[in-house]
Amino acid sequence: MQHYKEIKQKGFDQILWLINDNVTEVGVMNFFVYWKNKEGVGELITCPLDGTILPGVTRDSIIQIAQSWGIPVSERHYNIQELFEAQSEGRVSFFIYIRL
Repeated sequence: MQHYKEIKQKGFDQILWLINDNVTEVGVMNFFVYWKNKEGVGELITCPLDGTILPGVTRDSIIQIAQSWGIPVSERHYNIQELFEAQSEGRVSFFIYIRL
């Protein structure tokens, strides 16, 4: 809880959790990024279910809805440097984080 007190004092709402620089979740919420990957293809990306994050109905629903709309979904590890690079290159369209 100490981390939350610190970020609130600095004016932030949430913490983006990393494991070995890999993006996992925001606080206790699933985290998705819609971006254009390095090949220029739009995709929704999120951390895989490898024991790092918990599975959930909402997470699964977001993935199924995106796929039904023809949006490619990548469940893979990606690191914070990839996210920073995509953001600085203007390839990030939006972030989604949802409570479990």
